[in-house]
Amino acid sequence: MSGFYTQQRSDSGMSIAEVLIASSILLVCLIALAAVLGGVITQSAQARSRDEATNLANARLETARSLSYDSVGVHYADGRNGEPAGSILTPEQVGRFVVATDCEWVQAGSGRAAYKRIKVRVSWRNPVPGSVDVNTIIYGKSTLLGVGDFLVKLRSRESPDPVAGTEITLVAADGSAHRVTTNASGEALFGQVPVGACTLSLAPDAGYIVDAGTLANTSVSGDAVSTAIVYLQHPAQAIVQVTDMNGAALSGASVKVVRSDGAVNASSTTGVSGAVTFSQLLYGDYTATVSRAGYAAATLPFTVSVSAPSPTVTFRMSASAVHGVRVQVFDSNQTQLSGATVVMSTQAGVAVAQGVTGSNGEISFSTATWGNYTLTVDKTGYVSQTAPLYVHDNGVDEDLARFNLTAVQTMGNMHVLTTGKNNKLQSLRVVVSGPGGYFSNTLYSSSTGELWFNSLVPGSYSVQIYSDPGSAVTAIINAGQTADVSVSQRK
Repeated sequence: MSGFYTQQRSDSGMSIAEVLIASSILLVCLIALAAVLGGVITQSAQARSRDEATNLANARLETARSLSYDSVGVHYADGRNGEPAGSILTPEQVGRFVVATDCEWVQAGSGRAAYKRIKVRVSWRNPVPGSVDVNTIIYGKSTLLGVGDFLVKLRSRESPDPVAGTEITLVAADGSAHRVTTNASGEALFGQVPVGACTLSLAPDAGYIVDAGTLANTSVSGDAVSTAIVYLQHPAQAIVQVTDMNGAALSGASVKVVRSDGAVNASSTTGVSGAVTFSQLLYGDYTATVSRAGYAAATLPFTVSVSAPSPTVTFRMSASAVHGVRVQVFDSNQTQLSGATVVMSTQAGVAVAQGVTGSNGEISFSTATWGNYTLTVDKTGYVSQTAPLYVHDNGVDEDLARFNLTAVQTMGNMHVLTTGKNNKLQSLRVVVSGPGGYFSNTLYSSSTGELWFNSLVPGSYSVQIYSDPGSAVTAIINAGQTADVSVSQRK
């Protein structure tokens, strides 16, 4: 029996799954193609925008080059002038482009404003935001008379770093205002400013104050670049505490603090705690003066610095006497000495009054009867003094005694003579050690064998020839004295 195989043919077509897969592949390809085409279109548009912007920027540079040198500068659409000021308007809208021009002075090696740098930025937002920057240097000779250059350096008191990005305003002698923002070096250069006295001002960043003393007494010279260094700092403070001689707080005391250059001059009154705080202080040396009814006024120096930004100044006020004896104690620099012990004795050596000077360097005794007395003043670190005093009738007058104490010498000196093996004075290398340190290497006596050491800490020192340890001798240094030492080379 014969068999037959018949292949049946299907008319069902592609399945749904196959159609979906094919469609997905086609979609991915189309998306990729669209992205490529979009990128090409965007790049082409961006390149066209960049070319147009570059041509526009270069045209602005050519316009600047065609100006007279004194006209090269900018003025803003809001009416302000740039620095340097000139006839170039900025910013400008040119079609879909914004043209911003900046002009600045450039220093020569001498520091003078030698030429001008023009920077032009052309920016756009569509179809894709972008910008082009071009710049050039313009040289020339000014025809202006009676002008000079002024350089401001902005610095921080608390770090060596320059302060950049701060606008500084200079008002010149003719009343014209010039504004420059400090560069990365913290400098602002003002060129062709009218000669004469000028004023500087700036608005510091939050948390900082300007040392006004560095802004004062500025002027522009026509012969050389004038320079001012302006300092910023965080505000400091000082607390003034006022008590009587027994340590009780004195309220209602008038306190005035003045910086040595006069840049700070502030006054206030102590509260119930006897204290008052002066804030927003600049660093520097100050004096504080305290006065209160019934007490002798006192003045004390103090310093506010980076390492001590909040010092406390303590006053111990002595009562003022209407009559009797008032003793004032100062050092050799006429500074009031507090804490000095004053003893008032009769001619027979009997103490009738004793006390310690307050912050004003004064103490008063109101119990003395008229007659001859002796006053003795002592204070650690100072040479004691004794002086006679005649006390008048208490009801007639106040007797004043003034002492100037000299500091006790606390250091000593050494004079070394070096002798060679021939027993003659000659230059030799010396080693010295003691409480004041260890000295060698660079110590050589003179050709006459002499070597001096000044301001040595008192104590025992060893002196020897460097090449001969057996030559060592001992020297005793006493305060205020010079020790003579001879050391000989034996081998």
